[in-house]
Amino acid sequence: MHLLTDGNIRGMPVLMVADLQRAYKVYGIHLEYVRGQLTKKKVSRVQVDLDLRSTDKNLWLCADVMHLKGNMFLVMVAYPLNLMMQCYVENKGRLALGMVLQG
Repeated sequence: MHLLTDGNIRGMPVLMVADLQRAYKVYGIHLEYVRGQLTKKKVSRVQVDLDLRSTDKNLWLCADVMHLKGNMFLVMVAYPLNLMMQCYVENKGRLALGMVLQG
């Protein structure tokens, strides 16, 4: 609370001292902890069963042109990565769609 009242935190006009006081009333005082809790130096690795790994390396790319308020967008989804990309397209021409797909 002193950081807020002394002016050390700037650029956050919605954070007030009353908000912090309310948080202390709701959640209570934070528990103390000892610094340097991680004393185990050796990192253990999980054994992976190689037979359970997926050998399917297929990647699917699905694309479609969507119209939204007079604008056209090329929307693409890559499976099984579940990645989605959308780009603005000027027209449905082969050259325009190819440039957007390559870009």
